[in-house]
Amino acid sequence: MARGEKLFHNAGCVACHAPRRGATEALSRVSVPLGEPEKKYSILGLTEFLLDPTKIRTSGRMPNLALGHEAASDIAQYLLR
Repeated sequence: MARGEKLFHNAGCVACHAPRRGATEALSRVSVPLGEPEKKYSILGLTEFLLDPTKIRTSGRMPNLALGHEAASDIAQYLLR
């Protein structure tokens, strides 16, 4: 999870999404909410989404961050902890 948290910040996720902890109220208001991903995804499912977001959500706006499988899995574990 620690690697996933670091990657969440370094891979560009925080450009649109507030981090799980330490987000200010102002940042949380302007970011795209993640909601409760643990209710929608398994680690494998979220990993696959992070690897190629538009393959899963063809009309989605999330860009492909060119993550490798290990990085996508680490971020998924961080988000689903």
